[in-house]
Amino acid sequence: MAEKTIAEYEAEGFTHVHCECDGCGYIVEMPFLLMRKKRPALNGMTLAEIKPLLACSRCKPKRQPDRIRAWRQGEPRDSLTGNQYYQSKR
Repeated sequence: MAEKTIAEYEAEGFTHVHCECDGCGYIVEMPFLLMRKKRPALNGMTLAEIKPLLACSRCKPKRQPDRIRAWRQGEPRDSLTGNQYYQSKR
């Protein structure tokens, strides 16, 4: 099964990318609208393509988040609701 693009996630009601860093424990949700201002081609990208572009703002040196997923505003942070995390294979 092919990965969904950001446009497909938005059509399902997702509004943010949820990122977690195992290095420092930092969790952040970044809105698609804010990300689109820096990267207009965001609609056609998948989570796997977005992950290398992200970096933890607390870790030194900067490191990629360990897990990212699409997230709906107001959804509990620990609720996956059928949307699995994208994890890189280390």
